[in-house]
This record gives sequence, C-alpha cells and structure tokens, in this order.
Amino acid sequence: MAAKLDAGAYLSSFVDAILDNLSSILEADDSVLNGNHSALELLSRLENSLYDVRPVLDDAEQKQFTDKRVKKWLVDLQDALYFADDLLDELSTKIATATPRDPGFSSYFSSVVDSYVEGSGDMENIVQKLESVVARKKMFRLRESAEVDMLSWRPPSTSLVVSSDIFGRDKDKEEIIKLLLADTCHAQSPFTVIPIWGMGGIGKTTLAQLVYSDARVVTNFDIRVASTFAATSQHYRLDLLSEEDCWSVFLKHSSISTNLEQYATLEPIGRNIVEKCKGLPLAVKTLGGLLRNKCDAGHWKKILESEIWELPEDESEIVPAIRVSYHYLPSHLKRCFVYCSLYPEDINLIKTN
Repeated sequence: MAAKLDAGAYLSSFVDAILDNLSSILEADDSVLNGNHSALELLSRLENSLYDVRPVLDDAEQKQFTDKRVKKWLVDLQDALYFADDLLDELSTKIATATPRDPGFSSYFSSVVDSYVEGSGDMENIVQKLESVVARKKMFRLRESAEVDMLSWRPPSTSLVVSSDIFGRDKDKEEIIKLLLADTCHAQSPFTVIPIWGMGGIGKTTLAQLVYSDARVVTNFDIRVASTFAATSQHYRLDLLSEEDCWSVFLKHSSISTNLEQYATLEPIGRNIVEKCKGLPLAVKTLGGLLRNKCDAGHWKKILESEIWELPEDESEIVPAIRVSYHYLPSHLKRCFVYCSLYPEDINLIKTN
C-alpha cells in the first residue's frame, strides 16, 4: 500500500525532515559558515520558504485528488525539495567530516560554501526554484491548517488475539475449524493449508490467529503457523463485516461509548464514517483508533467530509479509509511509514544487536 502513495502523500513529513536538517546546520558552530553572509541569507530564504509552504500541505494533499493543477504543483514542489534536501545533506556531510580542531577548518568550509554561492551558483538556483514553486500556492487558495495532534494509538503488535475483541467472525471461525478437523484434510499430507481468501484489510490474519489459538486446534495438532505443507483444494472465502459488527469494532477502538456526555453527538457522525468503510474491518479499526479520545464533533466531521473519500477507485489502489487515516497521522509517523514502504513486500527483516 505505502509504495503506491503518490507525490503529495508525504510532503509534509518531508518538509519537516528538511527543516530539522536545516536547523542543525544553522545551530552548528558559528565557524561553520565563517561569516559568509550570502550563504546565511540563502539558508534563511530556504527556511522561510519551507515554513511558508508547510501549513498548506495538508489541504493540498487532499485537493490533489480533485484538482490536477494542485497535483502537478505538488510534483514540482517535490522536485524542488529533493534538490534542497541534497544540498543540505552535502553541507551536513562537510560539517560532520571537518571539525574545529582540523587545521584551516574555517577557511576550508567557507570555500565549500563559496563554491555554491559564488561559483556554480547551485545554492542560489536551488533556493530560487523552491521560492518560485512555493509562490504558486497562491493560485490554489489553499487553506492553512494546524497539524493534527495525534499520538500513536495502536497497541503493540502480537501474534495473540483476544476473542472478546473480535466481532462478527464466530461463524467464520467455526467453519474453518470444521475444515481443519475434517478427516479429508489430512488424506494426502500431515501438513495441509486451507487458504483464506479476501481483499486486503478484511481480517484474514486476525481470523487465522483466532483459529490458531482455539483450544480444539491446540489439542488436535502437535505442530501448528509449519514450514512444510501441502496445498489443498479446499479454501475459505472471507466476506466483509456487517455494518453493525463494524460499528462494534469502531466503538471498541474509538472508546466513545465511555463518554456518555458526547456519545449522542458523535454517534451519528461515527456511524456515517463506519458506513464509508464499506465493511472493511481494518479501515474501521484504523479510523476508530485515530479518533480515540477525540471528542470534538468538528474534528469528526472533518474526517467524515474529507475529499479523500471521493477519490475514484481507478485513481488509487489504496482503500480510501486507509488513505484518510494516513493523512491524519502526525508527521513523524508519516515519515516512518514512508521509510518502511521502501522495503519490498514480504521481505524478511532480521533484528541485529
């Protein structure tokens, strides 16, 4: 999913990362720029451009789905940011590899900066390009918005599930256990697999974990998650959750049922959000967690009325509810999410000390 995020889907976190890098350079030892006022002025202009564009990116990221001009602007902005990021990376590298104790440090680093400012003019060109792109934001009447303050709400990942936390899958669980315990399952091989089919986010893994932990499965199988198995002609197709089961999932993760004062106001908005999730439990769980302990009706309506829901299916392979939840993540989690998207699907990550 993450690999399919387009140009405008992570620029806010990218801008934050560049600002962090720029701040590190500006806060470094005074001898770094050695009184090079031209360089300081250019870095200051770069910083101003980044702060100028940051507040409108949330709105732009939504408008790109319905306005191709905004989408093109975000692509141009991304290109300009790449050049700025490369520039700052090179400056950071020079700072890291030359210390004040090195002979001639100040004059050496100053000459490096001068090569940008007075030599090839790269630094000037990069800043001018970014300023030019940022100035075009006025054409689109983008709204400024404060970043949503969302702390990480997701519980730690685990291979164990609690039955009471799962809604609407009792029948599916019993059907699969019946298939597992049937004699025909073991006719050809002691290791067999029953595929669970369904769209992404429908709850296949959760259901498999639920079956795995069932006492009947534990009792009847000495070896269970096995590396050697044989395919079977049997399979189980998992359907979408009913709307009422989805509402139960949403209540569980949003915790609004514990706030009786706000429940009457938030319930109709929440039910409309759940309806937009179209029976996909991952989407319901994600948005419920996103809204956990958020009792402001205006914030709920903002998510319900987001333009991202209206993105045509042929424009993106990402479920709208998942895209909405990504959009409202805090910037540091967006950055982590995009970083993880660089890894190929199903790659084995090995933890090293």
